Amino acid sequence: MIPQTLTIKGLYSYQKEQHIDFRQLMESRLFGIFGSVGSGKSSILEAITFALYGETDRLNNRDNRNYNMMNLKSDELLIDFVFDNHSGETYRFTVHGKRSKNDFDNVRTYQRKAYQKSQNQWIPIETSMAEEITGLSYENFRRTIIIPQGKFQEFLQLTDKERTNMMKELFNLDKFEFYHQVKTLEAQNKEKTDTLNGKLEHYEHVSHEALKAQKEKVESLGEDLKRHSEKLKKQEDRVKNLEEVKKYFEDFKEKEKNFNERQQEKPAYEKRKETLKQFETAQQHFQHLLQQQKEKQEEFNNKKNDLKKTSKDLDQKEKKQKELKETFRKAESEYEKLDQIKDKKDDLQEWITVLDANADITGLTERIQKGETETQKLKQEKEKTEKETEDLDQEIEKLKADIPDQQVLFQLQEWFTQKNTLNEKIKQLKEDIAGENAVIEKNKHDLQEAVPEELKTTIKKPGSFDHILETIAQQQKDTENKLGDIDQELEHLQIQTKLKEFTTALEQGKPCPLCGAEEHPDILDTEDVETQREEVQNKKKQLVTFRDKLFDFKGKVNTAQSKEKQSKDRIHDLYKRLQENIDKFDAHLKNFKWEKYQTDDEQRVEEDIKRAKEVSQKIKELEKKRKDLEQKHKKDALNIEKYEKELSKIKDNRIKAETKKENAQQRIKTPTPEYLPENKEQAKEQIDQLADTIKKTEEKYKKLQEELTNINNDILRLSTQKEHLENDLEKIKTVNENVSRQIENKLQNTDFETLEEVQSILQQDLDIQKERDKIDAFYHKLYAAEQELKSAKEKIKDSSFDEEDYKQAKAELNDIKEKNEELKAQYTTAKNALEELKKNLAAKEKMQQELRELEKRAENLKSMHKLFKGSGFVNYVSSVFLHNLCVTANERFYKLTRQQLQLEVDENNNFRVRDFLNNGRTRSVKTLSGGQTFQASLSLALALAESVQKQAQTGHNFFFLDEGFGTLDKDSLQTVFDTLKSLRHENRIVGVISHVEEMQQEIDMFIRVTNDDEQGSIIHANWQ
Repeated sequence: MIPQTLTIKGLYSYQKEQHIDFRQLMESRLFGIFGSVGSGKSSILEAITFALYGETDRLNNRDNRNYNMMNLKSDELLIDFVFDNHSGETYRFTVHGKRSKNDFDNVRTYQRKAYQKSQNQWIPIETSMAEEITGLSYENFRRTIIIPQGKFQEFLQLTDKERTNMMKELFNLDKFEFYHQVKTLEAQNKEKTDTLNGKLEHYEHVSHEALKAQKEKVESLGEDLKRHSEKLKKQEDRVKNLEEVKKYFEDFKEKEKNFNERQQEKPAYEKRKETLKQFETAQQHFQHLLQQQKEKQEEFNNKKNDLKKTSKDLDQKEKKQKELKETFRKAESEYEKLDQIKDKKDDLQEWITVLDANADITGLTERIQKGETETQKLKQEKEKTEKETEDLDQEIEKLKADIPDQQVLFQLQEWFTQKNTLNEKIKQLKEDIAGENAVIEKNKHDLQEAVPEELKTTIKKPGSFDHILETIAQQQKDTENKLGDIDQELEHLQIQTKLKEFTTALEQGKPCPLCGAEEHPDILDTEDVETQREEVQNKKKQLVTFRDKLFDFKGKVNTAQSKEKQSKDRIHDLYKRLQENIDKFDAHLKNFKWEKYQTDDEQRVEEDIKRAKEVSQKIKELEKKRKDLEQKHKKDALNIEKYEKELSKIKDNRIKAETKKENAQQRIKTPTPEYLPENKEQAKEQIDQLADTIKKTEEKYKKLQEELTNINNDILRLSTQKEHLENDLEKIKTVNENVSRQIENKLQNTDFETLEEVQSILQQDLDIQKERDKIDAFYHKLYAAEQELKSAKEKIKDSSFDEEDYKQAKAELNDIKEKNEELKAQYTTAKNALEELKKNLAAKEKMQQELRELEKRAENLKSMHKLFKGSGFVNYVSSVFLHNLCVTANERFYKLTRQQLQLEVDENNNFRVRDFLNNGRTRSVKTLSGGQTFQASLSLALALAESVQKQAQTGHNFFFLDEGFGTLDKDSLQTVFDTLKSLRHENRIVGVISHVEEMQQEIDMFIRVTNDDEQGSIIHANWQ
């Protein structure tokens, strides 16, 4: 920010309006503002900060700032500040306030306004934009643009804790306070860990062993399905062949039926061919002549009727023309008298304007009186709100003093939370261990219940899993051997069944299908083959069922083995975690460091926290109420301003109404018109009557004129039309006679005897092309049906079809399909179960990996928790900033002391001085002389200003130094002068505020502030 001008009036000791032109002051880059103590020097800086931010260090709202800032001899306060920002744009901030005329102690709320200069015009903007325009907050503005009295050497002499707090405030180091964020991340991480552990409990049955068993089951079902599918395909091929033969026989019957139907239709189509031939002849020779004769006769009749009507219309129009001419002469006379009526109507219209203006003047006068009354009420309400705001401020301050130390309570609450968390973890781990042992026992019991009935004598009580699996493997092997023997026996019985079919078909004298012999002396006896086959199949079914049970039981054993191993691994891990948490709990108890509380005082801590929250909530409610009052105060102020503006508008409108009345009176043409009525309604009624008369007269005149023109045109048009119609009738008569002669000639040259016979044939209204297409289509279909019948007969030439054989083959196919679908369903179910198992196993492994990562993250967060606890990291960052600040300050301090001294920061963040005249040894900054202390303080102040301005992204090096220098001796003052003069070569602009007389001799450009008892503070520029 670079100031341009400042105008002050009525602020503190300033009574009369005073003006400062900073543009001349800053030409030498070092300027002064001098004056005795209490003259009003510092008020100049306070005027700038109040104009920009609405804030001052000296007073706040609770100090009745409006009253105390205004000079007691003044009734008005004014601050007008113009400056350029870092982008070179010009802005203007103003403050204006007035004292109540009737109440000296009542000073109205100051009106702050802001403007931006654009094309030599001031454009209003929001006052809240000051921070955006300058690039600095109010606090940083004071630290970088204005260095207040008493604060110059403060930073150098602060204690470590105070300096650290100041660094936090200057550079917003609270943004490095990550303790609560880490705590939140820890809670989120724990929640995710607990959620994953809960999800993993649902995947206990999922294992690689279970996956392997399911794969074996799917492979077995797949082989069965493959064998049965091949059998299905053979049967489908057989049924397909039978269906094709059946289709040929059905197609032959259909084609034979179609051909017979076409033969029956043939005579009718022969007759239609003859009729079509006669119709074509009649149409070709007579239709166009008959149509022409008919059209001309109709045209003759129409023309004759039109001639009759036209003659009649012409007689009527000529009669009406005569009547209209007489009526038009009378209307024309009335039309010429309208100007007098229009003048009278205009006078009445102006008279209505006069009457409206009178009514407006009366209404506006009433509104002015009402508005002034309402404005006074709002001003009283605004004063009441200001009093309520002051009372609330006092109550809030009292409550803030009563709040317990929330930082200590928060630390205690955190300690008890960790203690309870550790207790819960220990308790939960013990419960988890007991739960895992119960799972092992339940797993054994469930396995015992799952032992198939056939194995209960072999496996009386499950021992080791390896023993059980060996037993199952042996049983599976024995079962497969038995099934192999049964399959051989079934194959033998199948051969016996086929032989039975042959023996049943043998007849004496007919050849045997196997050997060809015609005599059969020793026929094989196969009566009990079917019974044996059924018994063996039942036995195989039982063995297959037992094999499936063994397969399922093996899967359950594998699952149980996997579950037990998982449970034992988890128990081992749980015991390890239990001991770790017990150690943590003991260590946590030793960390208790609050003397006013005990390790079992959690209830007391909660009560104190609750009380702190209640007080904080009450403060929050009161602050909200105060904010509402402030908003109401602002709203009232805006309404007052709005009402005053509206009153001004109403008064302007009353003047306009009076002017309007005078102008209307002057426009009335008749000086003393007797026809002007007393009220608006009568005037409007007379205007309406006159307007109606004018309108009717004009309409009547125009209408008659138009009617007369139209009827003249009609008479001319009808005369011409009559003449044309008479000529057309003669032409049509000649054409008709010629057509009749042509028809007679055609009858003599064709087979038709009379014209009536021709007309009768043409009345059939045949569509020649459609009829011909239908006849052709029929003969085409007849030929096609004959060819299709021959083709179908050729296809069934040597074939035969047995319906019963076809039905039996189809029934067998349906049975095979049902069995195949059943196998497909079993295979699909098993395969889906396998895919689901794969998916669940992948999900389980992924969750286990996530759990390991979360546990690793928990350890990292624990380390971060320790790092950020107690603002440790913020203090570290503050130390880094302080070292960097010291390096920047030394760039100037080292030069100012002629390479003799240098500032350093020790391990406790305290400033030390390295003395290069004494072998580079360090000593306390308190050993510096007054001039050296000033140089060190100034170097640090400039470094602070540069750092904060850089952080605020503003590059201007301009600041005020409000320091008395009264405690410095002559030599120290000379050092101060030298130091300040050296700043001119650093592209800096510095304003020095002081009451020391010697300063004026060293600074070329300055203003002097004097305080007169009668006139208040007066500003004098040394160049004027």
